[in-house]
Amino acid sequence: MDVINICDLNYNQLEKYMTSEGIIHTCEYGLFKKFNITMPNEMKKNKECKLLELDKYEELKDYYNKIIFLVNNIKNEYLSGYIVEPCLGMPLNKIVLSKKEKIMILRQLKKILILFEKNGIIYDDIHLGNIYYNINTKKIELIDIDNISINNYQKDLNSFLIQDYCYHGGIDGVNARIYAFNLITYILLINDIEEYNIRVLSETFEEKMKKISNHNVYELCKNLLIPKINSNCDNEYLIDIIDEKILIK
Repeated sequence: MDVINICDLNYNQLEKYMTSEGIIHTCEYGLFKKFNITMPNEMKKNKECKLLELDKYEELKDYYNKIIFLVNNIKNEYLSGYIVEPCLGMPLNKIVLSKKEKIMILRQLKKILILFEKNGIIYDDIHLGNIYYNINTKKIELIDIDNISINNYQKDLNSFLIQDYCYHGGIDGVNARIYAFNLITYILLINDIEEYNIRVLSETFEEKMKKISNHNVYELCKNLLIPKINSNCDNEYLIDIIDEKILIK
């Protein structure tokens, strides 16, 4: 992976997008994720090590936007950020999809995340805004790829979904990621589920799901969406268990 010094980089400070860890700028090469000045140097070095390790896995490179450069600080002491190619798709929280497309995306995303995990990598920052989909190529890409757990390197960040899982007593790791994936599944498909409950407008999650009786889906969803320590439901995927007849007319 090539390295460039921030002094040699021309980036547009007027065109930017804020994230929890930094600012995304446009530059001559693509998108420059510039880490916050308050981020500890140890964390920046940790991210550099993980990105270099990730770069070794050729079979994973189709599933995140290509990293073009690592960007060092002025004195080349630590990583200031990294530059990636822009994603050609749109985030799942900003795109209109059919029920069939949503199910296809979720099933493909599950395969991608499992492929990462087979290589010893857990994608920690999973939420709808970090999952991009290209309606023309049908390609899924993950962004903010520096937020991964890999080998013995320190974890940097968890998505708010995984934080919620741990807050309620769940243990961080693959099961936490599956929990976050199940919540994304629920959020993405809830409107399609509600087509069978048109009169259901303001009930809570449990009240909504109780009205879906087919194959006891309510109990399955409740078990999968509520964190449980040592639960035998922890490693189950909502997209596999929920009856497609409920989602597809």
